[in-house]
Amino acid sequence: MTTSLILWIAQKTAEIILGKLLEKLLSTINLEYLVKFLKFQILVLYLKWILLKTPMISPTYEEKDTSINKFDR
Repeated sequence: MTTSLILWIAQKTAEIILGKLLEKLLSTINLEYLVKFLKFQILVLYLKWILLKTPMISPTYEEKDTSINKFDR
């Protein structure tokens, strides 16, 4: 009898604690933060995708005589 009462009290306490935790997690402030965070992550993924799709253009340099040093004047 006492063990079942203790188990019932523990179960009810856990239900109350989990209920309060869910209320806090699903509050409007946390949801707004989560939406902003997800939008930022989508933006970062999009920019990364754009950078991966954009071909890298190597600059063309005119061939110069490497034996001439600019500082030897």
